[in-house]
Amino acid sequence: MGGTDSGMAGRAIDNNNKNHYCDTISIILNQLPEPDLGNDVFLCQGEQVTLSPGSFNEYIWNTGTTGNTLNVNSTNSYTVTVTDGNSCQNSDTVYVFVQSPFEGEQICFLTADMELNNNVVVWEKTPGMGTDYYKIYRENTQGGYEVIGTHNFIDAGIFVDTLSFSDQLKYNYKLSLVDTCGNESELSPEHGTIFLKVNKGSGGFDLTWTAYEGTEVAKYEVYRGNDSTNMALVKDIAGGITSWSDNFVPQCVVYYKVKAVVASTCINAGNPDYTGIESNIAGNGAVEPLPIIMGPVSFCDGEQTTLDAGNYTSYLWSNGKTTQTIDITVGGTYTVNVSNEFGCYGTSEPFILQVSSSPQFDLGTDTSVCGAQVLSLTGPSDLKSYLWDNGSTQQDRSSIHNRSLQTNCY
Repeated sequence: MGGTDSGMAGRAIDNNNKNHYCDTISIILNQLPEPDLGNDVFLCQGEQVTLSPGSFNEYIWNTGTTGNTLNVNSTNSYTVTVTDGNSCQNSDTVYVFVQSPFEGEQICFLTADMELNNNVVVWEKTPGMGTDYYKIYRENTQGGYEVIGTHNFIDAGIFVDTLSFSDQLKYNYKLSLVDTCGNESELSPEHGTIFLKVNKGSGGFDLTWTAYEGTEVAKYEVYRGNDSTNMALVKDIAGGITSWSDNFVPQCVVYYKVKAVVASTCINAGNPDYTGIESNIAGNGAVEPLPIIMGPVSFCDGEQTTLDAGNYTSYLWSNGKTTQTIDITVGGTYTVNVSNEFGCYGTSEPFILQVSSSPQFDLGTDTSVCGAQVLSLTGPSDLKSYLWDNGSTQQDRSSIHNRSLQTNCY
């Protein structure tokens, strides 16, 4: 490398101040070498880069090596000091970042979407980790985990499992992420839902639920209401207990749900609809009765028919009767109000019962026959059915002896 010449002159005088001496020297100022490692480097996991500062006489890297190049595949700052032919030295530094999937992402909590009857996976995204998207895993019937969906990093950390049924069984989930290099992290720790069941007990209803998995539960809160969208807290249960008997005497349909209160949880910044761990909504199995009156819609005048309300706990007919069935001799409109074992009441649709008049007919005057003489009798026309005294159901009847005709009214 070139330098810059610089002259120096000096003068000396002897002690007698008579003789003068002069001399000149030249000083060359050499430029420093300029090693260049380039811009900072981004690598995907498994890749490497070769660093080269340029051509110089000597090299010393901060890793201790002395070659003119350095192969690197790990995140670090790399510095090289070079020496040129003038023994001048200078340094350059470059930062190499190797992208690897972030291994610290975890599920915050699982909850049930009451309207959709689906499970919801909620997590808090960690920024600045090169994450491209997430994979959501669900445990299958063989105990393994399989991918049920993916979720972009730019979207809120919420995944609704539309293929789940939160009111039918317990589900377990895990989470992984895939970075911008396509590398997938290990699966996160498992989280398991709360699955609530309600059965009729001796004095009320027995509630049992599966323990929430994935974080320590401080306590469970039990909610109850006649409306599934409006329930009130009725009981606090210690975190290690997963059952409770409600001796409340219900008025027809009652709904329950269980919330888990945990010591700490991550922040769900994605959707205010999902703020904590909740079970499915479970009903007490009660349904409002819909009685249907069974019986003929008409009967003959002077006869009797029976109406049946079905099997319930109590009955109140519009005619004041309190039995399951009633015998009717008068036509009219009938209704029945019933109750079932859950205390639910229901009223039937009006049942209209008509009375049909008996048909009027005349076979003629009494007639005498002699010996084997045959007399043919014909019943009245336009009737639905016929029944003669000999069992015949035809309209016509041949008779030898005294006979009579009966007709049925329907």
